[in-house]
Amino acid sequence: MAKAAELKQYQSQILGLMNSQDANGQYIFAGSKSSAPPYAQNADGTYSYSGDQTSVNLAIGDGLVLPSNTTGHEAFEQAVNTTRTSSTLLSPATDDG
Repeated sequence: MAKAAELKQYQSQILGLMNSQDANGQYIFAGSKSSAPPYAQNADGTYSYSGDQTSVNLAIGDGLVLPSNTTGHEAFEQAVNTTRTSSTLLSPATDDG
């Protein structure tokens, strides 16, 4: 049971990081919907994303803008999909020796 409690604590910490806020209280991974937490944990343990994929731009000079956020999709969803590996086991090679 101790390991299950430890895993729940890690899940809670990760959810907190996914719902990080900037100094103004805006959720940094929510896209343009930055006034509400972008992630919620569902009853089955999965997560739902309620933000959007809009980049919020910051004007830094005449005609110059930079994105001031990273969306949850960019930060988490793509990372999960690119780090997945195949779990198919291959047959052992034959020993010709």
